[in-house]
Amino acid sequence: NYIALGIFTVCEGIMLGFITSIYTISSLLLTVGITCVVMGGLTIFAMTTKRDFTTGLMPYLFAGVLTLLLFGLLLMIFHPKGSSYWYAVYGGLGALVFSAYIVFDTQLICGRGEHLGMDFTIDDYVIAALSIYLDVINLFLYLLQLFGSTQDN
Repeated sequence: NYIALGIFTVCEGIMLGFITSIYTISSLLLTVGITCVVMGGLTIFAMTTKRDFTTGLMPYLFAGVLTLLLFGLLLMIFHPKGSSYWYAVYGGLGALVFSAYIVFDTQLICGRGEHLGMDFTIDDYVIAALSIYLDVINLFLYLLQLFGSTQDN
């Protein structure tokens, strides 16, 4: 499990390196800061709220990801240059969906999903870490699309 997680993390890091290389340092630092604040706030919220977000949220999260997939495909077809107002809408929508995933996965890790049979056990540490890791990376990428400015601008 550790080896697979390590290989995946290295590959993801290389991919992120290529993606972030086209953005300015100031926009990257802004996006990293926003991601850290959002992640910290949502984690604290998920751990302290009395509301259980693991109940009934899964279909909406799935629909959100499918919407992002379809929206992204349509943007690639109809606005391939990437300088459209719709790319900002796409980035904002993606940030909202993965913010909800952070709350959902954090509550699963904290054990709130046991009534659904979806909570992470002590043996699921790699899957739990991977789910939070992917939530944060996706949140960062969508926020980067929303707030990032490329070096050629």
